[in-house]
Amino acid sequence: YRSYSITSPITKDDSIELIIKKTADGFVSHYFADNLDIGDEIEVMGPYGQFILPEKPFHDSHIFIAAGSGIAPYLCMMRSICTLKLPIKLHLIFSNKTESDIIAKKEIENACINNPLLSYDFTLTRPESLWSGHTGRINTELLRPYLTDKERVAFYLCGAPQMVNDVNALLENAGVSPENINQEIYN
Repeated sequence: YRSYSITSPITKDDSIELIIKKTADGFVSHYFADNLDIGDEIEVMGPYGQFILPEKPFHDSHIFIAAGSGIAPYLCMMRSICTLKLPIKLHLIFSNKTESDIIAKKEIENACINNPLLSYDFTLTRPESLWSGHTGRINTELLRPYLTDKERVAFYLCGAPQMVNDVNALLENAGVSPENINQEIYN
């Protein structure tokens, strides 16, 4: 058994979409990528977990912080917000190695163009020469605009343990209350 975050919006009940990153030692990720064909059936359980956007958020804005495939639960939340036209303000900070690694880049850009309550920043740790956006890991500089009214902001962290732990430490050092930090670590 493996746990994966659902990326399809909550309004979609006829199928489940997942993002599965093929890893060198990932038996199940290799099976999904190399052996499954369209129409194959698999057995699933769930959904489980508590890494969700509340139905009636009590924060003024939400900051989604992701690295790599940690974008998966945010795609579900962003798709649901867009589909249901929910009045939820959110900003995505999404770190990847290269521009080609940015999962759902066009979808995120289009969602933000079509919904003035949504915005994003991409940052790359190994940018190519044509990249003009943010570079480096997620840091205090990227977080600074959201730390001025930190009691009214909910932070969501999702990705590899080091990224989640590092950003959690940055937020707590900046005075963000642990109650305003939600996290899901991908192992």
